[in-house]
Amino acid sequence: MKKRDLALTLVIISYFWLAATVVIGATNYPNYSHITQFMSELGAQGAPNAQLVNLAGYFVVEVVLLIGLRFAYTYMPKSTALKVGFAIFLAYPILIGVASLSPCDFECRPDDPSITHIVHVSSGLIAYLCAILGLAILTYYSPIGKKPDELKRLTYTCAPVLLIFLMNVTADNQYVGLAQRLMETGIYIWLVYLLVYWRNNSFSANHKSSTS
Repeated sequence: MKKRDLALTLVIISYFWLAATVVIGATNYPNYSHITQFMSELGAQGAPNAQLVNLAGYFVVEVVLLIGLRFAYTYMPKSTALKVGFAIFLAYPILIGVASLSPCDFECRPDDPSITHIVHVSSGLIAYLCAILGLAILTYYSPIGKKPDELKRLTYTCAPVLLIFLMNVTADNQYVGLAQRLMETGIYIWLVYLLVYWRNNSFSANHKSSTS
């Protein structure tokens, strides 16, 4: 399998591993709601099978994503801006991995949060911001090929939408679970679109963009 196909395959596997973790974890969590509850609650301290959800689920998701990104880097167009964007986006799986190793307190809504809870929430928030910013830079500065304006429009559309979802991933939002799932799905769809674009335009590892 070519590296560009392997990268795309691993990113897709990462997403479905995440989805499977959430669905399977929820079946063992009494009265869990995908609409009103954080995904992190499945791995929170005191939750059923929390360690299994975090280590075999969320942590593996990020490891697979990181490996996929490693292969993607070998064929993405190279420029200073794109390298910066890629580095920022890398913080997303790394920090979500940190969050999976620092579970939030039970139900993720404590009155007196523990250190691990604070680490979890901080890592998750920064990770999501890095994902959106990184993808925006990667997309905006990849105007090479037949449809450069299409990438700019994609940036102007996706970034604000994902930021709106992120602003709704709060403990006091009764639809927090839905907002988080839409945001995660949006990040993966955007990433897959970008990987397909790079692949279809046959960029080589040494290709220099006009933004270099």
